[in-house]
Amino acid sequence: MKRAKRIVWKVFPFEMYDLESIQSWLEDRAKEGLFLQGFILRWAKFTVGTPQTIRYRLEPAAEAEPDKEKLDLYAQYGWDYVATWSNEYYIFMADDENARELYTDPHTLAIPMRKRLRSRCFWTLFGAVFWLANLVGLFVAAFWNGYPLLNWIQAGTIQCAIVVILLLIEIFSLVGQFAHYSKLKTSLKKGKPIRSGAVYGKQVRRWYLSFAATMILIISLLFYPVFLGNQETGMQLPEYEGNLPFLQISDFEEEPLQIGGFFYDGCDQGNYLVWQSDVLAPKQWKLTQLADTVPPRADGGGFYWVEYYQAKSSAIASRLGYELLVKYPRSEGCKEEILSLGEDIYGVYSQTEGKQYLLLQKDTQVEMIYYNGNVSLKPLASEYLQAWERS
Repeated sequence: MKRAKRIVWKVFPFEMYDLESIQSWLEDRAKEGLFLQGFILRWAKFTVGTPQTIRYRLEPAAEAEPDKEKLDLYAQYGWDYVATWSNEYYIFMADDENARELYTDPHTLAIPMRKRLRSRCFWTLFGAVFWLANLVGLFVAAFWNGYPLLNWIQAGTIQCAIVVILLLIEIFSLVGQFAHYSKLKTSLKKGKPIRSGAVYGKQVRRWYLSFAATMILIISLLFYPVFLGNQETGMQLPEYEGNLPFLQISDFEEEPLQIGGFFYDGCDQGNYLVWQSDVLAPKQWKLTQLADTVPPRADGGGFYWVEYYQAKSSAIASRLGYELLVKYPRSEGCKEEILSLGEDIYGVYSQTEGKQYLLLQKDTQVEMIYYNGNVSLKPLASEYLQAWERS
């Protein structure tokens, strides 16, 4: 029984424009006893045999495989069809050093290459413009509503930075490919042949470096929230046993289960605590409490929520305070009152049509409180500051 040939798979570390390096790389593999059989994505399939000198040539692919007429003609010249790479190129091989070149005149090769290269130039340039538009859109979306830092932190600073870097890598890669395709098209037009024997080590190292960097960034983007702390976590408030850096409704509403008092909703939208972390704001807390009176009051009871941030620096905290004002009370046209709470403490009380907001900021801590119940938040500012110290 005939023994099956051993198969070896190797990563194919070249872009489609680098024809000279591709031909040289395949010929060097043949000298090692590895002979090309085909491709699956970025992997080249080789059979292992006796090392020998083989010439490889690439030409533009019109279909999935060359027609019989072409195969017969090339066979007469001493060239055998090996595989089609990515529906872009046919790859032929010859083990006869005297086999005539498939294209003795570069201008002849330029004819079938012209349309393919024009198409590749268009799509690489289109891709670069498309991803550049996405990058611009990302920043426009962050700045459009007036609170970019909040958007950035809530989405995850590291994740956003990774997305920006990936977009930049893709843009520069496509711009580089466009330049190389344009150069190849010009070279063929001038009659310069595609030669073998190219030194491709630099291109291979660059491809592996780019590929490794991209994979590391993608894996980091996918798993950073899980392993490094930016994953949002939450639970019902009664389940939390630690100290919170803010008050709850029960801290300022008396006898919550009596007539005129408040009853806490147990669903996820009420009495629910969420925390998260980010490199710019290591501590983020959010509390939502829905409340109703027993029996129900005409005003519908109250709705209470808190956003608390402990930022990396006082400058970041100050900016977060400004953006919280822009996002909430100022977007609703609330009247603002600056509170005198002591040195280095910034406090703003805002209200309109039964809604009230309280913003507090000191050093690296900033907090926004909203409440539409009957109790005023304004005299509670000092109690909120004490809650910071307890936590």
